[in-house]
Amino acid sequence: MMQNKEDMITVKVSELKQLCMERLRDVQVPEEEAERIADILIESDQRGVHSPGVVCLARYINLMKKGEMKKRLQFHVLNDSGASVVLDGEHSNGQLLGVQGMEIAIE
Repeated sequence: MMQNKEDMITVKVSELKQLCMERLRDVQVPEEEAERIADILIESDQRGVHSPGVVCLARYINLMKKGEMKKRLQFHVLNDSGASVVLDGEHSNGQLLGVQGMEIAIE
C-alpha cells in the first residue's frame, strides 16, 4: 500500500543502483550479477511495480547470508525440447535465471 507522498523520499537512480550493488558485493555477489540484479529491481520500481523492486533486496541478502539463495548464478537444464527449455536455478536469483532463460531462448 502506497503511503502519502509527504512520507516518501526521492533517491537518484544512480545512487540507488550504487547502494544496491554495494550491498550485493558485501555478500560476495559477482560485480556483473550485482549490477544486473540492481538494474532489474530498480526498473521494476521505476515502472511503479514495487513488490518485486528494491524492497526485495534485504530479503535476498538475508537469504544469501543463510545459504538459502546462491550468491552467483548456477543452473542446469532439466529439459530441452528445442522450442522450450526448463531450467533448475538451484536456488539462484530469479532475475538472473530469467535473463539466462531468455538468452538461451534467443540462441
